[in-house]
Amino acid sequence: MGEVKELCDDLGICLMFVHHTRKQLDENDVFNMISGSTALMGAADTIIVISKKRKDEYATLTMTGRDIKQDDLVISFDEMEWRWQIKGTAEEMEAKRERQEYEQNPVVITIKELVKRNPLTGWKGSANDLLKAVYDITGKQVADSPTAIGRLISKYEYKLHCDDIEHKASKSGSRAHTFTKIVKGIN
Repeated sequence: MGEVKELCDDLGICLMFVHHTRKQLDENDVFNMISGSTALMGAADTIIVISKKRKDEYATLTMTGRDIKQDDLVISFDEMEWRWQIKGTAEEMEAKRERQEYEQNPVVITIKELVKRNPLTGWKGSANDLLKAVYDITGKQVADSPTAIGRLISKYEYKLHCDDIEHKASKSGSRAHTFTKIVKGIN
């Protein structure tokens, strides 16, 4: 590989080699899956690995090299055009997945609906009250205990705040959760 690279550099040309990877995954470094000696990776200017689980819709294109920025891109194969399409970076796709999970979560849907129904005062109740409201509004049983619903509230509290919903929990007596619409002042 070193001799081929030297020849390409002398002639000012580019050669692209397509090589298979090991079947055994390496969760720590995708480049450890390159089959053969490490001379392949050491001599090449750029290495690109496409990794995909058999039934997944998306694959990850991981690249590194001397003249490129190291990056992970999420790609999918378009069977109509017979080409790979870039869907975004791994970070962008994870953020999109997290946002969809948040938007579709029955607890979040319920909290938004309860605040919408009570725009002036917001909604106040126990974790059990919220569990019942989730079932009444979405028809879904999302948690089996008040502690579990509390963890879900904590998980989404920041995003609720970003959606102008404030959460307060009283710690005295029976724990009550209050969700209110954040009213922004006029500048």
